[in-house]
Amino acid sequence: MKKALVVEDDPSILTLMSELLREQGFQTVYPANNPDAALALAAAQGFDLVVLDYHLGQQSGIEVAEQLRALPGFEAPVLVTTALPSARAHQVCAELDACECVTKPFDVTDFLEAVQACLDRHEPRLAAWARS
Repeated sequence: MKKALVVEDDPSILTLMSELLREQGFQTVYPANNPDAALALAAAQGFDLVVLDYHLGQQSGIEVAEQLRALPGFEAPVLVTTALPSARAHQVCAELDACECVTKPFDVTDFLEAVQACLDRHEPRLAAWARS
C-alpha cells in the first residue's frame, strides 16, 4: 500500500496534489498544511513519497527537509514544488537533495511524471535496503 505525505500551505494546491496522487495509485495521502503537522505525521508514519512545498510560511523547504531526514527511519524520496523561476528551482532542489522538482503553476502531466520518476529511482534503493 503506497502512502504519500503532501506538505503545502495553499489549500487548493494541497487538494489537487492529493487527488492526483490518489489517481496515481497512492492508497493513502496525508495532507499537511504546515511544517509541524508534516513532522508529526512523518514521525508516526512511513511514507513512499513526500511532496514538499519550498515556501511554507516561517520555514523554508530546506529546513523542513532537514528535519524530516533527521527522523529515525525516514527513507522517503522528497519531491519539491516551488514557484521559483526554473533555474533557481533546480538549484534549490539540488540543495534539498530532492528526487524531482516541479515548478508552479505545474502541468498535471509534469507533476505525475515527476512522482513516477521519484518512485522509479527510489524503489531500487528500498529493495536493496530491505535485502541487507
